[in-house]
Amino acid sequence: MGREALAEAMIPVIGRLYRENNVVTSIHGRSLINKSTMNILKAHRFARRMSKEELRLEETAPLLEALTKLDLGAAAIDIARLTEKYRAEGDGASLDEFLRAELAEVVGKRGGDDRTSTDVVLYGFGRIGRLLARLLIEKAGGGHGLRLRAIVVRKGAENDLTKRASLLRRDSVHGSFNGTITIDEENNTITANGNLIQGTDSALYGTTNLGGASVSAWPRSRRRVFHVSSEPSGTENDVTVICPAPLRPIGTPLPL
Repeated sequence: MGREALAEAMIPVIGRLYRENNVVTSIHGRSLINKSTMNILKAHRFARRMSKEELRLEETAPLLEALTKLDLGAAAIDIARLTEKYRAEGDGASLDEFLRAELAEVVGKRGGDDRTSTDVVLYGFGRIGRLLARLLIEKAGGGHGLRLRAIVVRKGAENDLTKRASLLRRDSVHGSFNGTITIDEENNTITANGNLIQGTDSALYGTTNLGGASVSAWPRSRRRVFHVSSEPSGTENDVTVICPAPLRPIGTPLPL
């Protein structure tokens, strides 16, 4: 099988590890999540700068397949470093035996993650807000860690949501969004790579519903990041409100 075919075959394996096991794979720190065939090939070429030996897809592709059979819990795995260590310290062990020993702490834990999830509301959806949204969506994984749940904007025209989704899809500097985006105008939501994001024009005084958790106290300071408590189902959780730019005084129209 050629290099391009191997890289293409790796894409669904990387995605499955990410979605089902909360495993983030990378090559010398470069994430492989939501990457194209060409980007995976470039990441393998980049490995030459970090080590003297070439990172071959004929080695990394079987390693990824072997990882899918270990029923892993949440982990960040650098397949370049893991491959290099297997070459140097494998001592005749099979790939499966080596991986089970190296990843013993997460083997058999099936997506288990000790982290708690935190709902995130983006207060503003200008260019910085959209780039931040891309990062949050990219790292959503199995729902642990930070989860983008809503965006707060000053509503414009009737097709305002469609325009904002279009801007999220395409950026003149950072290129196209990696994945799919759908719009539900009736419910004012955007679904990006399976992540449901509620849009609201509640601005400084409104209430946003996050699937049972409502945020009714919006920020009134110039701090960029702070917490708003909410009480879904009788329990108190934290909703992190992130302001991509400092807020203006109360009553000042938002420059969105």
